[in-house]
Amino acid sequence: MNDSIKKSILSAIAELNEDWNIPSLENPGQDTVLLGEQSKIDSMGLVMLIALVEENIKEKLGVDLVLADDRAFSRNNSPFRSVGTLEEYVLECLHKRN
Repeated sequence: MNDSIKKSILSAIAELNEDWNIPSLENPGQDTVLLGEQSKIDSMGLVMLIALVEENIKEKLGVDLVLADDRAFSRNNSPFRSVGTLEEYVLECLHKRN
């Protein structure tokens, strides 16, 4: 399942980058920054990315997830900081559904 999640996230980043053309997103890895001072994605881009990830998870795994909720925003450290933290958060959300 981790591989499907990673592919869903990377596919969403690639799709976002088709329109936004952000060099730091061309070859994303676990440490690629998505949120914060070093991020090149603005708030609208982050919202679009989260929606794309949710859509990709539904297509690949058949699961409806809402990633941007109170659980995500009430944390001290945002799960949207990097590709790696987003992947961990998606896994956590999937496990809590079961």
